[in-house]
Amino acid sequence: MPSGTITKIWPGWKVIHHHPLLVNRTPLPIPMGLGHKQNRERNRKMKAKYITVPVGRVPAPGQRALIETEGKSLALFNVAGQFHAIDDSCPHQGASLCGGRLEGEVIQCCAHGLRFDLRTGYLLNSTQLKVCRYPVEQVGNQLIIVIGAFHPA
Repeated sequence: MPSGTITKIWPGWKVIHHHPLLVNRTPLPIPMGLGHKQNRERNRKMKAKYITVPVGRVPAPGQRALIETEGKSLALFNVAGQFHAIDDSCPHQGASLCGGRLEGEVIQCCAHGLRFDLRTGYLLNSTQLKVCRYPVEQVGNQLIIVIGAFHPA
């Protein structure tokens, strides 16, 4: 194949074949249609936001806290020392999940009884409905909730 040729390998992706002297290298797929400016804009939008939880708001084991910041309501749970952060709004009809019944790593919506796994965000025994969840990092006794584009609802 001539150097610099482009081959489509599946819809939306292309491979640029490199110079013949680089035949041992595997061509890397790159997304089609995104120029440098679009990639820079996409990367700017995908930067993570960090929410520092005040020390007085960190829940004790078996407890929870409602964290409101930047127009977002998050429910933070402490299950046996493991922290879980999710959107406070139930994806079914928007009821608060922070006030629901907590059983181990499962939270039950107080409005209609839907039960969500805090580890995955999914409705129990289903992959059709999911609450958005966020990683929680612990640095010393400080908790940081990471909100970014890679945690879709």
